[in-house]
Amino acid sequence: DERLARNEDLDFNSRLRKEGGRILLVQEIVVYYYARSTIRSFIIHNFINGIKITNPFISDKMIFSWRHLTPLVFVLSLMGSIGAWGLMNIFSSSSLVSFVCFILIIGSYSICNLFFSLRITLKKKDLRYLFTMPIIFVTLHVGYGLGSIYGLFKLIQLKKFW
Repeated sequence: DERLARNEDLDFNSRLRKEGGRILLVQEIVVYYYARSTIRSFIIHNFINGIKITNPFISDKMIFSWRHLTPLVFVLSLMGSIGAWGLMNIFSSSSLVSFVCFILIIGSYSICNLFFSLRITLKKKDLRYLFTMPIIFVTLHVGYGLGSIYGLFKLIQLKKFW
């Protein structure tokens, strides 16, 4: 669908599967991908990807997998636990539950982040990845999640959404 500015691969894969086709992933194929050259352009790219993944909510076809909403859920859960923690501090002295939720979310994310960063480091046999990948992962997931939140807010404003 040439009208799509982003996610055209998701649209193609969805239509292919609907018609009974299959997607073959061949590990021997080598693809050279040139990433964004600055952190700022990387953040903007992922923010826009987050916005664009919410567009199918106003159409009749869902072209993405639910895993594409994981950064949205991650960022919302962080914001929710921080918000609950702040409200609990204002209205009562018992804010331990919301603080524990925040720590569990951040802790589990950090463990996964470090695990996959270490995995990449070992695969590439380059210690620099251990220091850069955690930053890249956080930048990717938070930027994408914030973009998804922004995209949902923009959709809610549309008459077509309701």
